[in-house]
Amino acid sequence: TYTIPDSVITIGYGAFSDCSGLTSIYIPDSVTSIGDDAFSLCSGLASIYIPDSVTSIGDWAFYSCSSLASITIHGSVTEIEQKAFYSCNSLTMVNYNGTEADWNDIYIDAGNEYLKNAERHYFWYVTLIDENGKEISKKEYETNALIDISDVEPSGHTIHLYTDEECQNEFDLQTPISRNLKLQLRYIVNQYTYRFFDIDNTLLKAETFDYGTVITPPEIPGDKDPYTFDY
Repeated sequence: TYTIPDSVITIGYGAFSDCSGLTSIYIPDSVTSIGDDAFSLCSGLASIYIPDSVTSIGDWAFYSCSSLASITIHGSVTEIEQKAFYSCNSLTMVNYNGTEADWNDIYIDAGNEYLKNAERHYFWYVTLIDENGKEISKKEYETNALIDISDVEPSGHTIHLYTDEECQNEFDLQTPISRNLKLQLRYIVNQYTYRFFDIDNTLLKAETFDYGTVITPPEIPGDKDPYTFDY
């Protein structure tokens, strides 16, 4: 396995050519292009993730990567050059971050039949950013799916999502996803617990209700007559 450093902008000609023992590689967001023959004859690569910074894939870039079964490509890619995936006879799945129309707009040169004939899975990313600007979730969704926030919504709170940093434009959770989204997340408390204590600190009543619920005091115990509660 190998991690390409964040300082790399271009994976040059033949950079990993004939590295048959290479089974996994991480390409950082700094990379904008994958050069000719960059990964040709890397017969051990089973899958590869091409980040959304990459715009072009060069000639013969993945030639004869015979174990390559799946790739992830983003809508940022505008051209895939001659025979970039030639002889990748195990390639059966392309995960594409975009629409079918976007895919058809990519310039795909000759000799990429395995790429063209592979099954395609179209998907989108939804990234949630908290009040401190920290990314707390990035999930992949099918086209026209609805956002699921159950894994980040704590008990007693409601989550509101906004499309802008100022949190002025709220995102409707019933809107089908048709693009990559980066949403600001805000937690709103929607439940509270109230408690009644006797003068000796004995707990008389405790209940948790939604915001806005009218509080109901406990009944007066029989041994307190003729007194009434002051609360």
